[in-house]
Amino acid sequence: MLRFDNLTGDGSFDWIAAAAPAILAAEWNGPAVAILAGTVRDAYLEQATRWAHGYFEKRSGGLRFRIVMEDAGRHKITREEAADGGPLEALTAIARQVEPGSIPFSTTNADAVEAWGHANFERAVNLDPDFSAAWLSWTQSLTAAGNARDALDAAQRALAHGGLRSKLERTQIELLAANLRQDSAARVAALAELTRYFRPTREPCGTWRRLSLPRDSSPRLSIRTRRLSRSIPPAPWI
Repeated sequence: MLRFDNLTGDGSFDWIAAAAPAILAAEWNGPAVAILAGTVRDAYLEQATRWAHGYFEKRSGGLRFRIVMEDAGRHKITREEAADGGPLEALTAIARQVEPGSIPFSTTNADAVEAWGHANFERAVNLDPDFSAAWLSWTQSLTAAGNARDALDAAQRALAHGGLRSKLERTQIELLAANLRQDSAARVAALAELTRYFRPTREPCGTWRRLSLPRDSSPRLSIRTRRLSRSIPPAPWI
């Protein structure tokens, strides 16, 4: 999943441009593997077969979202889909048009989505304590800022919620927590669990992004499983 462009001319909607690819990637990670990619070059490096990019604009007092799917090998547009409405409503509709088996995003609270989109993760999880994508993004952001103690605290608070809506995002948080604790056994267990979501036979519906690999020299981790540790999409604001 590549970029989304804000064509409204209104900078107050820039948060949607950052959040939209992350929403689609999360919803597509039920039927297929969709990962955020910074550039087309990143997509080629990860041997993506298809990628998607999109834009949104003002239409009849609201917003219209459009996504374009391209075949990476043939450099040809293969599909276009559009939907009107709020960000979550429209993007969920597009996700299901492209992949009927798409999984629901981990919140239906529009205010929580907007807070998450503005990187106000604490407000997002206060509005919806089971909003797993916000907990994951919060933990990622703190980790990227070098604040390991608070990142681990956020991860542990997230995992204390038994109702986190996305099992995949919960596993991703478990992996981050294991890395922060330098707990090799927990890291191996989380990576093994990720293999249940990212099957090698599935064709990527979006694109891959080369992410940092947790440092672990354990021979028990296969090359495929190690790659899965890079499949955690970073918070779009990092």
